[in-house]
Amino acid sequence: MSRPFMVRTQGFSRLFDASEERSVVEIKWPGEIGAPDVRSFLGGRDPQGSGLYVCTGGFTRKASEELERADISTALMGPDDLVKSLLEQCDMLDLETQQLAPPKRILVPAWA
Repeated sequence: MSRPFMVRTQGFSRLFDASEERSVVEIKWPGEIGAPDVRSFLGGRDPQGSGLYVCTGGFTRKASEELERADISTALMGPDDLVKSLLEQCDMLDLETQQLAPPKRILVPAWA
């Protein structure tokens, strides 16, 4: 059973529930994702559904533009958004999941 989680990406926030039948999540690594990959992800999807495309390598400008033209509710989550989301939600995870990869908060000087 999955639980809804908050997605904060590209200047907006929304609740994403992967347990919904029409929701799709795709995760890619490494490398940057371009427009053809986004078109492939969106192709054949239910327009009433929602999606989350996560890529540890980020997305090209054309990939973002491709998503803006689509009529399907989908968020792109790059590496910075992924880290922020994980840090914000790590306290909500169950103990077993937290123990798999316990987050360590560190301070990095701005000049580093």
